[in-house]
Amino acid sequence: MTLKVTNNTLKKIEISINYWSTERGKADDKYYVVNPGETTGTWNRFDSRGYVMAMKKGDITSSYAISSNSHIVIYDLSVTNNNLLILPFIITL
Repeated sequence: MTLKVTNNTLKKIEISINYWSTERGKADDKYYVVNPGETTGTWNRFDSRGYVMAMKKGDITSSYAISSNSHIVIYDLSVTNNNLLILPFIITL
């Protein structure tokens, strides 16, 4: 399955998605820049346990629980996962 992230904000964001040691193929969890109006290429993730997506927006880093088939859309004041509002479980300044 694949994960996608769309940046519908006015500023660049950085996204990192964890991976499990059992992931097939080459996976990494480095941060990728997503510019305003851009949708990322896809992350290939297959594990049913789900993933953690970390998002850097300015000086704030937020972490979200997502699944292997997520299409995440980042707005200025909210984040959706497959058109449903999601909330961060960790925010660091």
